[in-house]
Amino acid sequence: MGVRIWFASRAETGGAQLLLTLLWPFALLTQLLLTVLGAVPAYVLLGASRDRAIREVLALAHDTLTAEPAWWATLAVVLVWPLAAGVRSSAGARPAVSGSSRVYATAVLFPAVVLLVGLLPFVSKPTGNVFAEGHDGHATASTGVPGGGGAGGTPTVCPSVSAPPAPTRPPGLPSFARGGPTASGDAAPHQSDGPRTFRTLRVTSVEALSGSTAQAQDVGDRLRGARWTLHGDGSLSADVTDVPVLRGSGVDGTTRWFTGQRTQHTDVGATTTWTEARLVVGADQSPRLDLIRAATLVMRAVVDCREFTSTSSTAQRFSLTLSGQ
Repeated sequence: MGVRIWFASRAETGGAQLLLTLLWPFALLTQLLLTVLGAVPAYVLLGASRDRAIREVLALAHDTLTAEPAWWATLAVVLVWPLAAGVRSSAGARPAVSGSSRVYATAVLFPAVVLLVGLLPFVSKPTGNVFAEGHDGHATASTGVPGGGGAGGTPTVCPSVSAPPAPTRPPGLPSFARGGPTASGDAAPHQSDGPRTFRTLRVTSVEALSGSTAQAQDVGDRLRGARWTLHGDGSLSADVTDVPVLRGSGVDGTTRWFTGQRTQHTDVGATTTWTEARLVVGADQSPRLDLIRAATLVMRAVVDCREFTSTSSTAQRFSLTLSGQ
């Protein structure tokens, strides 16, 4: 509000009009400068040499001056502004603040000069091969020459652009111990049992086996109020996406064991979730469900014949008190 009052009280002065006119193009130039300052270290962190990154970023910035429609729109608005002001005055509207010819000339020249700089060949066009040279100075497959080879060398085959395979199970995950020697491998319930439905009454314990405690707590929050169904074939399912369908792996009296696995693929990644569960349903106590859950995400990208992969894993252990329905 203070800035608006300042400009309104000085609307007839040339300095205030000039400052107000230049705020928008200065904002566009500042945005481009911040993009350049952020792009150079980003390219260097991804493996490009500093000189190549600077050349490529400057070429992209120069190309953006004419490719960005904001500069063309700014020049167009400034050019048609006298016509719009004339239409407004002829329509009987309140006369606008009159601007000096010096301010209007500056408003026209600023975007015009920027566009002229973008049209002139001051720098080379972006090549798109910012990663063509590695840290060791050897050429990669994008140059057509294998590392350090001569001109007659055989080009190296680039890695295929495809999603990574499903990740393997993280080592060292704990497992629920089976009961006594009477444990059975047949997990199917008696036909008299039929499907049973439970709902999470409370999450009694949350333990982060790997990853952060906040990640474990976040999964625990999504398990609150979850609906569980023990099917007639001995499988256990939930209405939350964090738990895949669990297949029965053993029964011992009132205790059942389950295991489940699910893999989800995207264009550049694969996520596999492993879950082990132990369900205890006794006549004299509330049903209890213990869970061990692990998830691994693998991301893969190919940029200029260079492969980049990253892997992250989390594992948690939960204990839930259920209510039968």
